[in-house]
Amino acid sequence: MTLYVKGTDIQVVGTLETIQGVAIAFGLNEDGSPEYAGETKIWWDDQRTIIRDGERIWVDDAGTEYPQSQIESREE
Repeated sequence: MTLYVKGTDIQVVGTLETIQGVAIAFGLNEDGSPEYAGETKIWWDDQRTIIRDGERIWVDDAGTEYPQSQIESREE
């Protein structure tokens, strides 16, 4: 099965997710913004699918978002 936006050949790749994380900082720049170390610690157990207006949100490979009601599964 492959997932598509209904009535199109646009293939969706998965759901839009949110995760919690901490971008490690080691100081402040002159303007007060953080000086980052280049590492972010992610709490994968807190990952959640984005729901808007009661619908799961799906994305294509370009990052375009689609609500669940616009998604269909097709056999290839």
